[in-house]
Amino acid sequence: MNKTVNFMCKDIKEILESLKTKGYSQRSVESHLDLGRNALNNTNSPELISLLKMIGAFPWLLKVAGNNYDETNAKKEFLKAFLNEEGNEEGNLDIFLDKLLKIEDNKNNDALKGTKREK
Repeated sequence: MNKTVNFMCKDIKEILESLKTKGYSQRSVESHLDLGRNALNNTNSPELISLLKMIGAFPWLLKVAGNNYDETNAKKEFLKAFLNEEGNEEGNLDIFLDKLLKIEDNKNNDALKGTKREK
């Protein structure tokens, strides 16, 4: 099954149909983006079309939005999309990414400690 979403659509209706194949209904897209009900029916908005094209290209952004744009979650969703979770057992990639991000956070914290001047 092809997991990509066609983001070269010409209008919102086509983009929503493409996202629907990924399991995102119009209402769920609106909810993830904190939009009002039926807000995506405005097919005359170039801004909205651009936003949906971005989401069509990167559907994992809806998960990021749904998690209040948490930076760690955003990194994790990006890596999951990059590594293409297909074929991995449920949860294994999540555990790996949690450990990877924790290691990276620890390195950043250690680097910050090393840059502080001692009195």
